[in-house]
Amino acid sequence: GGDVYHRIKNWCKNARYVEIGVDIDLFRPPVHEKDKSEIRFLFVGRLIKIKNLPFLLRSFSVIANKYPQVSLHIVGDGEEKKNLKRLVKTLGISQKVKFYGHVYKQDLISIYQKSHVFVITSKYDNFPNVVLEAMSC
Repeated sequence: GGDVYHRIKNWCKNARYVEIGVDIDLFRPPVHEKDKSEIRFLFVGRLIKIKNLPFLLRSFSVIANKYPQVSLHIVGDGEEKKNLKRLVKTLGISQKVKFYGHVYKQDLISIYQKSHVFVITSKYDNFPNVVLEAMSC
């Protein structure tokens, strides 16, 4: 899907367009009520510049300093991971931010289901599947 399909079609004549979507039998709300003693923010995606994660971390640090019961969970890997971890340390929010790396289906679904707020700060993105996954959970 997305704008890349037309470029791929030029390289690979047997490419097929697949509509975006999620399996709602897998990505679904949790069975039990979420723990509200901690408000969990969640980002899922590649850790690259276009995702604008320094903006997310700076914004979250403001929230974390005002509301001690918040945490930020970052799922994904990428070339900016080292820089982001350094920024977390500089902002003094290391105890509030958890980096997971790349996470696969069942574990990812569990993380979605435990989260309260899904955040996406990309400077540019079509319509990433993570938005649908988060909404489904």
